[in-house]
Amino acid sequence: MTPFFIEEYILVGARVVDTVNERSFVLKQVEDAKASAFDYYTFVRNAYLQRRRALVRDLAETGAEESEELYHPEFDREEKE
Repeated sequence: MTPFFIEEYILVGARVVDTVNERSFVLKQVEDAKASAFDYYTFVRNAYLQRRRALVRDLAETGAEESEELYHPEFDREEKE
């Protein structure tokens, strides 16, 4: 719910600042992921899919043991070979 007395452009500006601030917190992690990933697109896609599966299964707040059970196609391919 947004207050009716604040102009919309102010709320949009505040949201933009908040988004840039949140992005600044993960810049180092993104740089590390780009440096270590063979294919960055595939890395991001798999991370997104794992997160979505965890959210669908209500496992978003699980411990390390349960998160190891998440599906990762690269690891499955290596185990089968």
